[in-house]
Amino acid sequence: MARFDSALEMVLAHEGRGAATNDPGGRTDYGISERAHPDAWADGEISSDEVWHIYHHHYWLPIKGAQFRDERLAFEVFDFAVNAGVARASVVLQQAYNAIFSDKPRLAEDGKIGPLTLGAVNALSGNLATAMYQYYVARRVRFYESTSYVQKHGWRDRRGWLARVGCGERSA
Repeated sequence: MARFDSALEMVLAHEGRGAATNDPGGRTDYGISERAHPDAWADGEISSDEVWHIYHHHYWLPIKGAQFRDERLAFEVFDFAVNAGVARASVVLQQAYNAIFSDKPRLAEDGKIGPLTLGAVNALSGNLATAMYQYYVARRVRFYESTSYVQKHGWRDRRGWLARVGCGERSA
């Protein structure tokens, strides 16, 4: 089972420290923007307790990270949720499963990781779990390279987004 503290450490290695002021989300520190989390910025800075709470409550719990059997995949889904949103990270997981295992019952691509998604993903082991992880990573790359995403967010950040991909393999 995946550990939140390890996953958070991995995410923060990409998000970094220091209040960025040129972020489209306003002031940003530890990857937490003022636009997305105005309450955390009420006193002008983000505390380590707020960092832990935001990442745990807004990203780790919704993806049910602690319930993943494959820690690599849990880290990858968590990092993608932080960077592209919980719903998108969850849909990509469901799409990846459906694409690889077309002979099995399809998962609903609803953007919510529930018991059916977890059960299907956690039933995988060995080469099948590795195939699932690798396919998910490939889908992340494809997403970051998609014209619509780059047009919306700019080429400037593309290298940083792609550097995050594969983080589960490096961290697990």
